[in-house]
Amino acid sequence: MVKAIKCALLLILWSQFLLAQQPKTPRRTGEVDEAEVVIEKSRAITLPEADRNFEKINSTPPKNNPLIRPYQYNDYTLKLADLNPKFRILQMPADAQAAQTGNYVKAGLSNYSGFLGEGYFSSTRNEDFSYGAKARLLSFGQGPVDRANSSSSEGFLGVHGKYFTRALTATAALEYSRNLYHFYGYRPGTRDRGRDVRREIRQVFNTIGIRTSFANADPDSDSDYKLDLNLYNLTDHYNAKEFEFGTSLKGKYTITEVLGAGLDADLFLTRVSDRGSVNRNLFRLKPRILFNNGDNLSLSAGINIVYQNDTLNSSTAFNLFPSVEAQYTIGEAFTVFAGFDGDVQRTALRLLVNENPWLGPDVPLAHTTKGRELYAGFRGRVAGDLSFGARLGYAGYKNLYFYLNSVADTSKFTIVYDPDFTDVINFTGELAYNAADKFRLTARVDFFNYNTKNLQEAWHRPAFTTSLLGRYNLNGKLSFDTEIYYLGGITAGRPFTNQKVELDPVVDLNIKGEYSISDRFSAFLSLNNLLNRQYQRFLYYPHRGLTAMAGATYSF
Repeated sequence: MVKAIKCALLLILWSQFLLAQQPKTPRRTGEVDEAEVVIEKSRAITLPEADRNFEKINSTPPKNNPLIRPYQYNDYTLKLADLNPKFRILQMPADAQAAQTGNYVKAGLSNYSGFLGEGYFSSTRNEDFSYGAKARLLSFGQGPVDRANSSSSEGFLGVHGKYFTRALTATAALEYSRNLYHFYGYRPGTRDRGRDVRREIRQVFNTIGIRTSFANADPDSDSDYKLDLNLYNLTDHYNAKEFEFGTSLKGKYTITEVLGAGLDADLFLTRVSDRGSVNRNLFRLKPRILFNNGDNLSLSAGINIVYQNDTLNSSTAFNLFPSVEAQYTIGEAFTVFAGFDGDVQRTALRLLVNENPWLGPDVPLAHTTKGRELYAGFRGRVAGDLSFGARLGYAGYKNLYFYLNSVADTSKFTIVYDPDFTDVINFTGELAYNAADKFRLTARVDFFNYNTKNLQEAWHRPAFTTSLLGRYNLNGKLSFDTEIYYLGGITAGRPFTNQKVELDPVVDLNIKGEYSISDRFSAFLSLNNLLNRQYQRFLYYPHRGLTAMAGATYSF
């Protein structure tokens, strides 16, 4: 049947071909010409074979974004191993711009003849190394007492670098700071104004620091470590000097899946020269055993071995303290912990003048012995955005230091110690909320109860402190930052009479707004001490009132 159909089709095509070869007859008027349409499909449509690329796409290294980065808040830790609240004098808070990648310069002006100048430079991204530099100057030509007699300035200049290898990360930094203050803790109007007077009441701290660090960078290694080597040299306007060499090692080694070993070691060699010369050395060794069942329980048990030679006869040269801590995780986001610990907390002139820059000459220096501390607490996280925690501790401190106005000059401070154990109860609570870069809020409260044995009061140590830090990014161009500090329960002692003085609470409210004009330019306005309270963190030293600063930042 199929063959018959094929033959018929061939006959029809052949007959049509023969008819097409016959001569055409003349066309008749009004008739429609005969026409034939031949559709020929002789070309085969083919597509070229698709190329397949089996090579990886090389990613372009990210470039520095000139946009000003949001503020970065450091994570808080609830394990307050040392009772050493930072009594930093509340001034114009430093911006967190140094955390950004890229370069920028900033300048601002304020009342009290204030000036802010800041610059930051960093290298572009590199797999092997990075480096950068920072300079900052914050100065106030006038203050709350007799104008220029209470002026101050803080300057900083530093360079830093990092070197990366597969097994090691090495960092180094060279820093210089110069801080200028005046002893203006006298009755206003009782001293003349002028350069000669300001030279007599001036205090200047010059500090040179060299910091190096070496840390493990191999994630597959069974051991983990970090070694810090630091050098500091401090001098002041009254020829006091302090040279510090410090090294700190923190190491861990995995023995099995559930068992490990840890070792912390510190060595500090300090030489202080004032009216005399004293060598103050501290060595600390803390071996411990670590247990983690990989699920919800972790234990740490060890011993803290400390040797010191200090200036107070009541200090014990050799100390042994047990150290035990247990943590238990409930679910995936809630942890309870408890522990018992003892240690020697190091003091140094450089650290003390950061708390109170109006120390007089030849202050006695001694390390504080934390003979015992029993603590417990919890921490957790909700939905990834809200974190919280609390800690309650009871400790005994020997040679705990306090600040008192000097009898020889009430505008200067000296340090007094309680040679017996001071019982301290401390409660800490923290709450943090972070909704990406849109809204951030961190709150912290601390309660302290001191029971001194040989001192009338815990001079100049607050009984209650709280801080609230917030940031709100409105639309990517306009952002607001708020800082609120509260310190209460501060008791000072009047010289000569030893009369107690309850200082008014320190309430400091700071607000800052920043607007990005372009990718490179932004303008800011800061309002510090918005309540205009000339509070006294230390007796006879009122703080500046409302301080407004306006300026601009250029990123490149």
